[in-house]
Amino acid sequence: MTITQTFPRYAVQVLLILMLASFILTGCEDNPSEADDFEPQASLFFFAQPGAPLDTLRLEWTEAYNKYYDRSNLGIENADVILYPILDGDSSAVDSAGQVLRFIDAPGRDGYGDYLPSDDSYRVNPTWTYRLEASKPAEGVELWAETCIPDTFSFYAAFKSDPLTPVNIDSMSLTREDDEVFINWTESAGARGFVLGIVAQTPRDELIPLDPEWDPDDPDDQFEDYELDRHNWTFARYDQRSMTIAWIFFEWSGWNELYINAASESYYMYMFSVIMQQDPSFTQNPEWNVHGGIGVFGGFSQHKFNIFLERAEP
Repeated sequence: MTITQTFPRYAVQVLLILMLASFILTGCEDNPSEADDFEPQASLFFFAQPGAPLDTLRLEWTEAYNKYYDRSNLGIENADVILYPILDGDSSAVDSAGQVLRFIDAPGRDGYGDYLPSDDSYRVNPTWTYRLEASKPAEGVELWAETCIPDTFSFYAAFKSDPLTPVNIDSMSLTREDDEVFINWTESAGARGFVLGIVAQTPRDELIPLDPEWDPDDPDDQFEDYELDRHNWTFARYDQRSMTIAWIFFEWSGWNELYINAASESYYMYMFSVIMQQDPSFTQNPEWNVHGGIGVFGGFSQHKFNIFLERAEP
């Protein structure tokens, strides 16, 4: 079981890396020469949370698996990107007049193909269904996707030895020898599952493992670059309401952010399909809901808190 990062703020980077990795695995096994006839697809990734400012939207072309990934070459700029509601919380049709949000190219951005909402005050409503469209006919870009925004939910943390007594774990300092964390949450209307994650807040080049036997001066204890993963995630079914977060899920000392996301169907199924990519017998691409290209438009509601993990003495 594995646990990874909060999707909204870090979603685009994480998803793109995983998406490209899946192309490498499936492309190499099924057709080693497919790069010779590679046809790029438009990809779109965006996630929305009720009551919160909307994050950056990413729109770009895919690249052949044997090519160097350069965002400045792949971004799709000056597209017509809009978001609007189509169903309310009772599944009744919505008159979208006056509720259409346009996205504009992000000014002063480092990458290309980033879009920001033109209205910073725009908020999506919980349990409503929204449609996202991205169009640039001159380049053959015609994408659309729909998703339901999960409702907010209640949440509390406790310790495993006393799971019915809520405690303020946020900003606590603990070790692996302390009691494990237990979390409990209520139903979220519109959610099709829950994604739970841990994010180490320490920069990659400063990570120190919780393993008390780790010796920074021992060559055998040195980490390869691919082992310095700050993100870890796991899943809970739509009808699950609690989980123990075992200390084995925590790998790095220092501040760790924990989150629980009530996920829309598109968000949940995408993340689940990404995990399935670790199974060598699973050769399908990740599951996305964008039509006319690839990508994910998903909704989520979130709770999060922070824990400081200290290394125990050997």
